[in-house]
Amino acid sequence: MNKKYLTYKTAKLANSKGCTLVFSTDNNYWSGLGYRIAPYSWFRPEEIDDLIDALEKSTVQEWLLKEHKIFVSVKLEPDKVKYYANVQSISSKNQGEQLLDGFTLFDEQADAYEEGLEEALKLIKGENNF
Repeated sequence: MNKKYLTYKTAKLANSKGCTLVFSTDNNYWSGLGYRIAPYSWFRPEEIDDLIDALEKSTVQEWLLKEHKIFVSVKLEPDKVKYYANVQSISSKNQGEQLLDGFTLFDEQADAYEEGLEEALKLIKGENNF
């Protein structure tokens, strides 16, 4: 799994929830079928209509914090040396509340982070509302 960018599936979900980049030919994009991440100029004209932002995990984390008051982190299960996601609210009305649990244990921190971001995105139902 890519440690910097979201997978195609999670990037598509983030885009559908409103987390997008300002269009730039310097940005990286997923091809419409999720085959590759590349700068805009690398794609053939027939692929351009289906491009989605190749969002960095840190960008989505920042967007979730700012727009939806959701904090995603990764915790260590010390007995097993495995990682799992932690998703909490930072809104004033329910600050610190655990929003999700039951996450998968992963060998890689990046995998746990991806799962946490994906599940946090699924919580978003409407404008600034979960």
